[in-house]
Amino acid sequence: MKTPLLILSVLFVAQISFAQFGINAGAHFLRAAEWENAIQNRVNASNSFGTDLYLGVDYWFRLKNRRVEFFPEVSYEQSSIKNNYNFEGNNWDETNAFRSYSFFFNTNLYLLDFAQDCNCPTFSKDGDIIKKGFFVRLAPGVQWIDHTTSFVNTNSNTINEAVLQNGQAVFSLRGGIGLDIGLSDFLTITPLVQANYSFGPTWPYILAGPEQTFPDYEPGRDNLVVDDPIQLFVGLRLGFRFDELNKYGYR
Repeated sequence: MKTPLLILSVLFVAQISFAQFGINAGAHFLRAAEWENAIQNRVNASNSFGTDLYLGVDYWFRLKNRRVEFFPEVSYEQSSIKNNYNFEGNNWDETNAFRSYSFFFNTNLYLLDFAQDCNCPTFSKDGDIIKKGFFVRLAPGVQWIDHTTSFVNTNSNTINEAVLQNGQAVFSLRGGIGLDIGLSDFLTITPLVQANYSFGPTWPYILAGPEQTFPDYEPGRDNLVVDDPIQLFVGLRLGFRFDELNKYGYR
C-alpha cells in the first residue's frame, strides 16, 4: 500500500511546473473509543490519543460548467497515547502509536455558487468571498494504517523493550467544510475542518501489557480489538496555480 501512495506522490510532484496543486497541513485528532477503553482498562489510568500532525499534497481539477471541484490527495497522519505504570515491581513506559498513509478523492461542492461557471477563487475575480469560496467536501478513500505498541522498562540498568507493529488497509469516508480565500491569482489559502471515518481496522496486542517483553510470551487472538476510529483535522490548504503565472510569461 505504501508503494502506490509513493508513486502517486511522485506523479503529483511531476505536475507542479504546469499544474494547480495544494499543500495541506494541520492538527490531527484521533477518536477511537474501543482502543482507548482497552488501554484504560488494562493500565487503570490512561490519556486519550494526543493531538498530532497531518500533512498532505493534492492536485486540482474541476467540472467545466458547475462549481464541483476535485482534489485527489495523498496524506500522512499520526497520533499516540503514552503511559507510565508499575508492572511486577518495575516502572514501564508504554507508547501506542497510530499512523496512516491515505489517498482520498476529495470532492468540493460550492453550494452557494453551484450554477456559476467561475474559475474561482482568484484574487482578480469580483464577488462575495463566502458565496464563491465556501464549500462542502465529500470523499471516499483508502488508508494504510500502522499500529505500534512499545514498552520500555525504565527501572533497571538493563532495559527490557518490546515493539509490536501491525499494518492493514481499510476503506474510509471523509466529510468537511472549508473556505477558499484568494490572496492572489497564484495563491489561495483555505481553512479546513474535516473528519475521516475508517471501517473496522483492528489493533493487535493492545490488550497485552509488558509481558510482551518476556521470552516465552505468546500473543493470543483475544488481544485484537476492532474499532471504527474517527480522525478529525483542523488546518490550512495552500493552493498554487502555476497556470496563472504562465499567463504572464513566468515558468
